[in-house]
Amino acid sequence: MSTYHPRAMKFLVLFLLGLVWNASCATIAPTRPGSDVLEGSYIITADGGSDYVRKQCDDNKIEYTFRQDLNIISGVSVTLKDNEDIHKISKFTGVKEVFHNHMVMRPRVAFADDMTGVSTAQTELKLDGSGIKIGIIDNGVDFTHPALGGCFGPGCKIAFGFDLVGTGTISNPQPGPTPFETCDGHGTHITGIIGAEDHVKNFTGVAPKATLGMYRINDCNGPTTDDLILKALELADKDQVDIINLSLGDDFKSWSEPPLSTAVSALADKGIVMIVAATNDGASGIFSSGSPDSGINVITVGSVENQKFYVFYLIPSTDSGRKIIYTTTQSTLIYGLQTTAPVKIDLSTDQVAPVNDACAPLTKNLKGVIALIRRGGCTFAQKNFNAQAAGAVGVIFYNNDQTQPFPLSVPGTTIPSAIISLEDGNYLVNQILNNKKKVTVTFPNSTIIVPNQIAGQPSNDSAWGPTYEMDLKPDFLAPGGRILSTFPVALGSYATLSGSSQAAAYASGVSALYLQAKGKTDPKKLRDILQTTAKPVEMRDLQGNDLGMLHSTGKQGGGVVNIFDAVSSNTLISPGKFALNDSVHAKNTQTFTITNTGKTTVKYNIDHLPAASVLGFFDGVLVPQTSLQFNKYFSTVKFSRASVTLRPSQSEKITVTINPPSQLSPSDLGLFSGFIQVKDTSSNKYFTIPYLGLKGDIRDIPVLSPQPDQPFVAKFNGSNPQQLTSQSAVYTFAQNTTGNSDSPSLFYVLGFGTREIIIDCVDANTNKKIGIVFQTFFEGRNGITDPFTQHIFDWFGQIVLEGSTQETFIPNGSYRLILRILKTYGDPTKNNDFATYTSPEIIVAVPGQ
Repeated sequence: MSTYHPRAMKFLVLFLLGLVWNASCATIAPTRPGSDVLEGSYIITADGGSDYVRKQCDDNKIEYTFRQDLNIISGVSVTLKDNEDIHKISKFTGVKEVFHNHMVMRPRVAFADDMTGVSTAQTELKLDGSGIKIGIIDNGVDFTHPALGGCFGPGCKIAFGFDLVGTGTISNPQPGPTPFETCDGHGTHITGIIGAEDHVKNFTGVAPKATLGMYRINDCNGPTTDDLILKALELADKDQVDIINLSLGDDFKSWSEPPLSTAVSALADKGIVMIVAATNDGASGIFSSGSPDSGINVITVGSVENQKFYVFYLIPSTDSGRKIIYTTTQSTLIYGLQTTAPVKIDLSTDQVAPVNDACAPLTKNLKGVIALIRRGGCTFAQKNFNAQAAGAVGVIFYNNDQTQPFPLSVPGTTIPSAIISLEDGNYLVNQILNNKKKVTVTFPNSTIIVPNQIAGQPSNDSAWGPTYEMDLKPDFLAPGGRILSTFPVALGSYATLSGSSQAAAYASGVSALYLQAKGKTDPKKLRDILQTTAKPVEMRDLQGNDLGMLHSTGKQGGGVVNIFDAVSSNTLISPGKFALNDSVHAKNTQTFTITNTGKTTVKYNIDHLPAASVLGFFDGVLVPQTSLQFNKYFSTVKFSRASVTLRPSQSEKITVTINPPSQLSPSDLGLFSGFIQVKDTSSNKYFTIPYLGLKGDIRDIPVLSPQPDQPFVAKFNGSNPQQLTSQSAVYTFAQNTTGNSDSPSLFYVLGFGTREIIIDCVDANTNKKIGIVFQTFFEGRNGITDPFTQHIFDWFGQIVLEGSTQETFIPNGSYRLILRILKTYGDPTKNNDFATYTSPEIIVAVPGQ
C-alpha cells in the first residue's frame, strides 16, 4: 500500500491536505497544486445524508457536479465549481463533517499451503469456499483468464461487481457494469490467490469454489479516491457479500478515525468480514501501519515469506549447465530484451568488486552489450542511467550481500534490468576478466523452482505496529512474499508478486474456508480465532539459524495463520490480543476467557511465551528497520490460575498481569511483547494470545522531528528546494512557464503521527495573527528509509483571514508562518500542547497589488 503524490520525485511527499475539520469551529485552507487530494472534490456528511446536502446546495445556488451518494457514511461526494463554496456548505445546519477527497493508491498460491493448513483443509476437510461471497475492491480483473472462469456475471466465477471508473478517470468517472482490467495485473493477481482454478497447470487458489465479485476503483496502476472506495464498500454491502478484501490504503496514517477506517469498522460491526492489507512500509521501522488497516474491527494482515517460488534464469556461454536465477520488477517476469539469442555481457569497469560501481558517468564503451554492475553506492536508477548513456542495451546487477535476488524497481530508463546473487555475480566477473572470448548470456522463456532463503519469516517490507493509538497491528501474517498467481492473459497469464496485498488475499480465502465450515461468524470472533490458532514465528538470520527468540508481535501479530487448526479446534479463546499501551496509560492487567466447545472434559495449562524486545527510537527519532535493536528482554507474567479443567460448553476467565522487562529503561521507549499460551492437554494443541506494550511515555516521541536543518523554508520549484532561506526573503508569487513559482514552501518532518496540524500566518512585526493558511487532521509520520522523506506545504498566497470564512489572497506585507503540530494525547484547546516552528520573515511583494 502507498500514498500517491504527483510531486513525489526526490522528495517523497506524504502530506494529506485538510483531511477533515469540524465545521462549527474551524476553517480550512484551500488545496494547493501538487497535493494528493482531488482538486475541488469533497466528501460531506450530514444528518440528512446525500439528499439533504444536495438540496441545500441547490437552494443556495451552489454549482457542483455530483459524484457519489455515500450512504455508508451518511454523506455525498461532489466537485465544486468554486472552491470557496465549501466554506458555505460547512455552515449549513445539519452538516457534520467535510473531507477533502483524497487520492489513494494500493501499495499492498503455490507452495504456501503446507505452512497454513490450507492444503489439509482442502483435502481432508473438503473445504473450498463453496457458498461464500467475497467482494474484492481493486483495479479490476481479467475474467477472461481460464483459471478465473473465462466470463463475468451470474453463473461465472467472477459473478458480480461494478466498474466505478469505467472509460473515464478518477476525476471524471464514467461508471460501467464490467470491472475488466488488463494493464497492471494487481487485481487479477489478488483474485487468483483467493479463488483461481486451473486444471491444466494444476494451480488452485485458497477458496476455489467461492463466488467472487470485483469493484474496480482505479485504472491500471494509478491512484483512486476516498469516495470511490467508500462507494465500492457500499455496493459490496448491498450485494450481501460475506467478506471484503481491501489491498489498498494510506501509508503511515495509523489512525482509526479517518473515513475509510471508520467505514470498514462499521461494516465489520454489521457482520461483514473485513480483510485489509497492512502497509508495505516495514522498512521504516516501528509505527509504520496505515489506514484503513488501523481500523478497530478489521482483520489486518501482514506478509510472511513463501516456502518456494518460481523464477526465470539466464545461461552463461561459459557453462551451458549453469542456471543463474534473476528477478526483475515487483513481479517475476522475463528479462525485457525480448530475444532468446545470445547477448554479450561486460563489466562497467575492469575492476573486481568496485566501490560505487557505475555511480558516476562511465568512460567504457558498452554499446550493444549488457552491463554487469555491482549493487551499492547509489540508486539502481542512477546506475541504469549511466549504463544506458554508455550504450548498454540492458543491465544485470549483482548483489553485494548473501541475500537472494529480490524484485526491484528501476524507474526512468528505457533499458531492462535485473539482479542476480553475489555468488553468481562474482562468477560472471571472473569469467569476463579471465576469458579471452566474449562472454554472452541467453534468457530462456522458462522458469525453475527455488527454495526461499527466508521462508516462513515476516516479509521485510511488511508493516510494523503498533498504531498511534497503541493497538496491536497487524493481527496475524499470511503468505505474501513471492506468491505465484494469475495475471492478465495479455501480460503472460501468471506472475510472481510480493506484498501485503497478496497476504490479505490469502487471508480472505482462509476466512471463506472458515465460514464454509462453521457458518456465519461475527468478524471480531473470527479474528480472535484466527489470531489464537496462528503459529508464532521464531526469529532466524539469513542463513536460517535460530536466534533463540520469537519475533515481536509488533511485526507478526499472532503469527502465521493456520486454517486447519482454526476449523478443527474445540477451544475458543477471547479476546485474541492484548494491547497494553505505554507505561503512563498502561493496561498491564488483562482478562481472557477459555471456552471448551468439544464433547469431552479438557484440562488446559497456561504459560508465557516471551518475544523479542525492540528498540526503535534513538537520538529523538524513530529509526529504520535496519537499525532496530532486538534483545532477549522478556516480560514477567503472573496468572490467576496456571491451569483450568473445563467440561463441555464450560467457560472460565483467567486474569493475567504482564510487567514490562526490567532491563528496558523508560527512556528507551522499547516495545515489549510475547504470547499467552493455552495448551489443550488432551490433544496437545496450543493456542496463543499475542500482547504488545511500550515501556515509557509515548509522548516522548516528538511529533516534530528534531532532524538537522528541519524545518526550513525554500522557494518552490516543483521538485527540489531551489533556495533554502534562513533569513527574510521576498516572494512575488509569480508563475513561470515551467510551472515553478516565486513562492515559499515549508519543509518539515513528522516524527510521529498527529491528530492536528495548523499553519497560521502572523504579522512579522507584531506577531498578531492574520489568518489560517492550512489545517489538517490525523496525519502520519514520515517514512525514514530515505533522508528526503518529509512533508511539504507550498503556499501560493491563499489565506482565510481572521474572523472570516472566505478565502482571499494575502496582501503585500511582512509575515511569518507558524507551524503548530498537536502532540500525542494533546488537547487542541491548549497552546502548550502543540509543537511549534516559526518561519523566517516572508515578504509578500506582488507587483501591482
